[in-house]
Amino acid sequence: TVGLRSKLTVEDTEITKNEARAGSGGLHHGGDGELLLTDVDVTHNKTGEDHAGGISIGDRASATLTRAVVTDNKAYDEGGGLFTASERPIKVHDSDFLRNTAGVPGLEGNDAGGGGVYTEGGPIEIGGETIISENEATGEGGGISIDNHGDVTVPDTTVSLNETLMSGGGVENSGTG
Repeated sequence: TVGLRSKLTVEDTEITKNEARAGSGGLHHGGDGELLLTDVDVTHNKTGEDHAGGISIGDRASATLTRAVVTDNKAYDEGGGLFTASERPIKVHDSDFLRNTAGVPGLEGNDAGGGGVYTEGGPIEIGGETIISENEATGEGGGISIDNHGDVTVPDTTVSLNETLMSGGGVENSGTG
């Protein structure tokens, strides 16, 4: 049989002030589809009990984010701005991840990594003058937390002024591959 992969294109759009009890406060992309985000602002979203305050990409989905602004999102668990757990390639270019938060400070046992970006899936490339700054996490990786089983490439990216209560203020890598 021949199957078709769905394709979602989102351009010049604002995804703001949303809340999900589970994961993905702003946008969840899963299944076997393709996501193209261009000139999209994902701001002030939050999760009540799970990962991905801003954007979640999982399953066998692929995604390309270009000129995305992902700011001021809050996740109860990993990935304040972006959480990836997909087997397929994720590409992030010319995007900003600013002032996102992973975890709940002071909540015992809430060690959540990746204030800006958390990745535990397949290949991901973050580059093209992307900025990851002023993010916070209660677990590893204030800016980026890598718990990945695929290639992670981070060229031409600024990672600065991020904080964590654990290891890797800017970048933490505990991935295998």
